[in-house]
Amino acid sequence: MQLMADCEAKCINIARIAYTLGRMEPKDHRKMTAYKEVRENIYKWSLNESDRSALITAIQLLVYSLRA
Repeated sequence: MQLMADCEAKCINIARIAYTLGRMEPKDHRKMTAYKEVRENIYKWSLNESDRSALITAIQLLVYSLRA
């Protein structure tokens, strides 16, 4: 999430986000379609400031709900 928060100041973080998303590629081919859609959307949303802010909030909510 810190990579996304710092995207505006550091363009290199966009490349790091893309690399991180690429490393998460599933081995199971049945999950590949969903993974590709999520990967493309996260990358697209990380490029736009308002979308990036909403994405960070959504990820934080997801993490907090999984911890409970």
